[in-house]
Amino acid sequence: MPASARDWSRIGTLILQQGNWNGQHIVSRDWIHFISTPQTKQPEGLVGAHLWLDAPVDGS
Repeated sequence: MPASARDWSRIGTLILQQGNWNGQHIVSRDWIHFISTPQTKQPEGLVGAHLWLDAPVDGS
C-alpha cells in the first residue's frame, strides 16, 4: 500500500497501542491480535495477516 513514512509510523503506533489512538479505541484488539500473530500456513511463520513479523511460529 503506498503511504508516506509518517503514515506507516502511525500505523505501527496504532498496532503497538493495541488499537488505541489518542485515548480512543478505533481498532478492535481481536484484529490487532490476528494481524500480529504468526500464521502457521506461512513459511516459518514470518507473516501475520499482511504484516511482516520476522518471528518464527513458536515465538522464539
